[in-house]
Amino acid sequence: MPGDGASTTNNGNSTFARVMKGVPNGSGSRNWSMLARTESYPRSRTAFDHVFNGIVVSPDGKDLYLNTGAHGSRRGAIRGRRFS
Repeated sequence: MPGDGASTTNNGNSTFARVMKGVPNGSGSRNWSMLARTESYPRSRTAFDHVFNGIVVSPDGKDLYLNTGAHGSRRGAIRGRRFS
């Protein structure tokens, strides 16, 4: 299985995430491909910088929901993005 999907760039000051899709290949392992990759974004460099930390598929299998960060030092709403 690939790594955790979170990577750092810019000497650890920025990060991005990869969402990988694994399809069973019939021999007991999976063929992996990249489903999505985020743009690079700055890390908060705080204890609240949880980067990408959650992923779930909707019950009907049509949508994928991702969570990133805790935004513990931010106030206000952040608009979500939907990948389908």
